[in-house]
Amino acid sequence: MLQTQQVRLVPCAEKHVALLAELGASTFEEAFSQTHPAKDLQQYIQETYQLEAIKGNLKKSNVQYAVAYFDFQDAGYVKLIKDSNIDGLIGKALELEKIYVRSQFKGKKVGAALMQYVINEAVKNGYSWLSLGVWQENKTAIAFYEKFGFKTISTRKFKLGQTECDDFIMVKDLRN
Repeated sequence: MLQTQQVRLVPCAEKHVALLAELGASTFEEAFSQTHPAKDLQQYIQETYQLEAIKGNLKKSNVQYAVAYFDFQDAGYVKLIKDSNIDGLIGKALELEKIYVRSQFKGKKVGAALMQYVINEAVKNGYSWLSLGVWQENKTAIAFYEKFGFKTISTRKFKLGQTECDDFIMVKDLRN
C-alpha cells in the first residue's frame, strides 16, 4: 500500500469487483462522453465494466488493479497487464491499460499518485518498460504521460463501439 498525503492506494481483490465496475464505468463516461457517441460509450462500458468481466480479470495472474482513495473516497484506479509484448522492445514490459480519476478529484494529485504506484510496481518487479495506449486527441492525458517520461513509439487502432479511434503507443524506459 502506498500513501501520499491524502491519497491512499490499495491493491484490489475480489471484494473490490463492484467498486471497480462502478468506478471504471463512471470515470470512462466522464472522460469520453463529450467526444464520443453515447451509443458507442454504452456498448464499451457494458462489455468492459460488467461485474463478470471484472471478476474474470481479477482471476487472471497477469492482471492487477489498484484503487486510489482520497480522504477515504474512491477517487481513481489503475489496471495493469503484466508481461505485455510491445513490438520493437527488448525486455519485460508492464502495460498500464487503464488509469482514470473521478473528475472531482482531478488536480488533487490522485493521478500522480496512481502513476507513481505503477512505476514503483514496474521497477519492483523487474520490468524494463512501462507501456500504454492513449487516444491521439487526448492532449491532457498525453501531456500527463510525457511529464512522467513516456515517449510515443507507434500508433494503433482502438475500437470504441462502432467508432475506430487512433491511439499512440507510449513507453517509459525503466532500465536506468
